Amino acid sequence: MKSSSLLTIFALLALLRPIAAQTDISNLDAQRSVVVLIRSASGNGTNETAAGLYVGEDKQSAYFITALHPLVPSGAIDPVSQVNVQFFNAPSFFPATVFTSYSPSKDLAVIFLPIADLPSDLPKMPWKDPSAELPIHVVGHPPAASWTSWAGMVQNENDYAGEAEWFTTGSDPSLAGGYSGGAVLDSHGDFIGMHLAGSNSAAKNLKSSVIVSALLAWHVPITNLTSDDLDTVRFKVAREIVSDFRQDDISAIRSHFTASINDQASNQGVRFPWVRSVGFLGEYDSVMSQSKRVVGPYTVYVTKIKFAKGNLELRLTFDTHNAIDTIWLIPVGDHSASELETAARNTVSKLAAGQFQAIFDAYADSIKAGNTPDTVAMGWNGVIAAKGTFISQISAQKSTEADFVDVRCKFANGDAVVRVEFAPSMELTGISYQPAP
Repeated sequence: MKSSSLLTIFALLALLRPIAAQTDISNLDAQRSVVVLIRSASGNGTNETAAGLYVGEDKQSAYFITALHPLVPSGAIDPVSQVNVQFFNAPSFFPATVFTSYSPSKDLAVIFLPIADLPSDLPKMPWKDPSAELPIHVVGHPPAASWTSWAGMVQNENDYAGEAEWFTTGSDPSLAGGYSGGAVLDSHGDFIGMHLAGSNSAAKNLKSSVIVSALLAWHVPITNLTSDDLDTVRFKVAREIVSDFRQDDISAIRSHFTASINDQASNQGVRFPWVRSVGFLGEYDSVMSQSKRVVGPYTVYVTKIKFAKGNLELRLTFDTHNAIDTIWLIPVGDHSASELETAARNTVSKLAAGQFQAIFDAYADSIKAGNTPDTVAMGWNGVIAAKGTFISQISAQKSTEADFVDVRCKFANGDAVVRVEFAPSMELTGISYQPAP
């Protein structure tokens, strides 16, 4: 029986960029250099003022986050399409475009302008989530003076009006409207969130991790945001992918893919490996572990998922913008290589003896559906027709990355490889035939 592979493999895309010279971000002027002043038409002939933070670039454009509400004219629903942007210690304004993706619920927007307008040697901005009673400051543009720093403290790092995406800081009347979209920074200059609104007693701020997750989903480059642990970002994406598979939210999964992967993939193609694996693994239990593996030139992020009848590994690689450029779903068991190799050799011996019913009976129930022992026979007889009479088995080699074994066989007209795939339960999930290397 020749089955579709359990691996959903998309072409790799590696985008490498040189690393710019670094500036000490704990210096206030360095922080101001990555904060822009934004002016947006309010709809009544005046301008709204907001702050924005430089988050990254691609070959054409530089991107900045800001609050959405200053970009929405009075009485309108959607934001304006164009704004004006000024950099710290720069006399001129530059026209910028409002990004097509934005979030009214998070009050988050993105603007971008040509990369040629971006000042050189801007410092990287480390980011992390807020912690309790952390001293902070917000860089923004109140009416008194632009690029002003307002100082305060985190009040509640995990809640604003019952919502965990936001956090609260202290506030007072000086935390005026021009601070909207301003970067909330700790004493080291780490970016912990974005200021949205304030009252006399508390201010509302969006967490940096929520912002980063939204930018990744929108495929906005975050090349200027750094983390002490980039792995945290990528493992978080992996956990979201697992949750989205369980909820059959394929569009959410695809929102993390590179554009080239999305061009190649269909919804059914993304869904099928999960559905097929669950068919013989049974009920979902939990995420067991997350780890990294280096495979050749690539770093693979592995999330091991426990099911009732075995385990499944979600394996991801990312491009430099933290978009997924390769995805695998690999059922894995706890059996040794020698156990799997012995089972594969026995399977080939049964093929050679014409014991197609016995092989069919060894398949997982979900694989049997729509197939018969004749399907097993057709695959083997096709090899015999092409390669001649079966003579002997030469070798058996388990894959280092998945539970399948390549059995090299000698036929009258040359060698061929019989690939035997196993579920964690040691049931068969596929037999395919490969040219011998």
